[in-house]
Amino acid sequence: MSLAQNQNRQSTIDWIEEGKTWSGKDGTEMKEYKVSLKNGDIPVFNYPSNKPYPFAKGDNVTYLLNERMVNKKIIQNGKQMKKVENNQPTNTSTSTESLTQQQSIALSVASKLGFETVTSDAWQKTLSLDSEDRSKAQNDLLTSIGQVSIAYYNLLTTKPQNNGS
Repeated sequence: MSLAQNQNRQSTIDWIEEGKTWSGKDGTEMKEYKVSLKNGDIPVFNYPSNKPYPFAKGDNVTYLLNERMVNKKIIQNGKQMKKVENNQPTNTSTSTESLTQQQSIALSVASKLGFETVTSDAWQKTLSLDSEDRSKAQNDLLTSIGQVSIAYYNLLTTKPQNNGS
């Protein structure tokens, strides 16, 4: 999977979470701000801690996004965030050619799983069957994979219940 390198992005701020304060290279105290955007990005921006953060929920912004893999997790860092003035004409024909981060990850995972499916022993065995039997066997295999995938997805995305008293 290729990670974004300094991609110019535009979106609306959904929420902002303040993080830790740290000392920059030049001794300036900096504060981390995790910014959730409506397009699915959640980059961390660094801003001087002695100044009020100039962005708020609902602001339409442009920014550069840099992603990197750290301990098998994607870390998003944002740079050069600027507010977008709303006096520009609105163009509703947004590019359908660019994917959101979630769509890009889903496409990558789906491609990998598709390849693993057609190269699996179970799929390869169906290729020796005649046309009608092959079609049924492949359909049954894909149906089973879909059912198991949905069950795992539901299990993994269900929040644990707090049964404490």
